[in-house]
Amino acid sequence: MTARLRSDTSLLSRHIWLSGNVSGFILDLDPRIPDYIFSLIDVYRQGRERMYRIAASLPRTTVPHGDLARDGVLQQGGQQNAPASNIFAKLVFQSGEVYLHSDANRTRTPPMVYQLSGGQGRQDQEILRFPKFSAWVEYRASGIRVTGPAALIFKSTIHSSENILRPSLLPFITEIVDYVQLHLRKASREDTFKVASSPTEDELSSSLTSNRLENLSEASSSLQISFSLRIDKSKLELTCQPDVNVIAALQWESGGFLLNISPGAHNVTFTGTVGGLTIGLKHGFLSDDCVNIAAHNLAFALAFTKIKDRIGNIDTKVSMVVDTDISGGVRFSRLQDVLCFKAVWLDRIPLFVTEQTTSEKTRPSTASSFVSTSIGKQEVTTAIIISIRRVKLEVDLGQSISGITLDLQSALTRMCFSELSTEVSLSVAAVSILARGNVAGNINVPNCVFQTIRRNEGALSDDSRTARILELSMTSGPLSAELESDHQRLLIYK
Repeated sequence: MTARLRSDTSLLSRHIWLSGNVSGFILDLDPRIPDYIFSLIDVYRQGRERMYRIAASLPRTTVPHGDLARDGVLQQGGQQNAPASNIFAKLVFQSGEVYLHSDANRTRTPPMVYQLSGGQGRQDQEILRFPKFSAWVEYRASGIRVTGPAALIFKSTIHSSENILRPSLLPFITEIVDYVQLHLRKASREDTFKVASSPTEDELSSSLTSNRLENLSEASSSLQISFSLRIDKSKLELTCQPDVNVIAALQWESGGFLLNISPGAHNVTFTGTVGGLTIGLKHGFLSDDCVNIAAHNLAFALAFTKIKDRIGNIDTKVSMVVDTDISGGVRFSRLQDVLCFKAVWLDRIPLFVTEQTTSEKTRPSTASSFVSTSIGKQEVTTAIIISIRRVKLEVDLGQSISGITLDLQSALTRMCFSELSTEVSLSVAAVSILARGNVAGNINVPNCVFQTIRRNEGALSDDSRTARILELSMTSGPLSAELESDHQRLLIYK
């Protein structure tokens, strides 16, 4: 590891330059790491609550914080007169390896044994190799001549890489999930024991000082964050060996992501573009995939907005837009390869099981209801738009049956979920199905439209006669279909 540090200080600003280069990084992970992570979270949470209580108990001035800033009181106190610190860092991570140790491996050999032997891991250990990673970090603090909040900019790049994951990774993941679920169940039981019939003094004091704590949290989160990640051409394989010679591969051509967080997290946007993404599954001795799905020119945008009015009501809006081309194929003659991959990987992946007692479902705590009345009403509206320029799928049912081609042109899906209603609409400019083989034919349907609206009973007023709880409509253009088997016409519809 090599690092360089340089600092320039003037009356108005302070610049810190940092550059680092790391290679040969080795990280050991043990399944018991969730214990230490949860301990750190508990320490942080308890410390934050105590600091908030101390800050809330301090005497307040009658002048609001915004008026102090406008009147220049903060400037007289010297807080704004201090030079603003600007940090610039360039980090390059050349290579690295992660060794995953399960309970069985840890009991046989300590984690440091293979490091002392020259870094050669045993074959029964799972090793993950990190690709080359570079990052540019900027932190610009707010000062006298800098208007607006402080900004944190993080630009990173994952260079071209290839990795292979084996089923020996699954025991480690299972142990990690077991430790996490154990902590979650312990936390839920502790919360159940804290249920009381009336709010305690601490809960009353916390509710009375909720506005003050909210102002403190908003002041501490006044930071503009921008995070970007670019991923070069990479490949990730999941092999089923030594059980069976079946390989699933994910190939990434190019693309990147951008995350912007406004001060106070009132506006969060997450956008991304992918030049090409391909997922395939095949047998190791065959050249053709039995299942492959490809997305070309994929672009998406996810936005989160939180608005709070004067009364205290919070309106949260979540929107997502996706635009892409999809193509793929399925060969039913190699269905056993899919079943093998399912048995080796999918059936053995651990899932989180939430545990909720009956008392938690039927009896809400008085403290939670007391606090909820003070924060106001919260409404969440979710809007999703998925635009697919073209979908082309090839389905091979075998030489004795037929091969089917599904072609969809300009498919658009709109969904809107709110507390009052749920709306879903699907429109396709043209649907074409072509079958070749012993069972042959074609189906063409233009301008397919499906719309449905479901309203909640509370959203309907007593005097509204035209409103309905459920509305459903399906329309399409002229339908044409032909079907034949063994060169004999069975159906003609126009």
